[in-house]
Amino acid sequence: MLGYEVYKDEFKSIKEFKDFLKDKVHYQGCPRVCNECNEPMIDGYTCEGGDFYCCSDKCLHKMTSDEFNISIEEVKKAHKKYADSEDDYDIELTELENEMFCGIYYTEWYDSGHFWEL
Repeated sequence: MLGYEVYKDEFKSIKEFKDFLKDKVHYQGCPRVCNECNEPMIDGYTCEGGDFYCCSDKCLHKMTSDEFNISIEEVKKAHKKYADSEDDYDIELTELENEMFCGIYYTEWYDSGHFWEL
């Protein structure tokens, strides 16, 4: 969890950090919650327009597998191919591969332009 790196001096463990985020979700509104595992997140995958949020490759692959009714292994392979295509414009994606990942990106969110105050 990338956001943990920012706060790691303030928390004893990643679990303590996640508990802190859950408290923020409940009382103050965390920037995002993963659509797949319902974990709070301050970094992860989204798409243009913010139609969904996924905290990890694992959640993104599971959600995509369910949505497109294909195996997780096929999704992993397509995701790698798509990620590689951003660096090499000669790689051709199938229509399905492009539909699965076009517009999806990994990012960090901030609360009102800055990280939370502890």
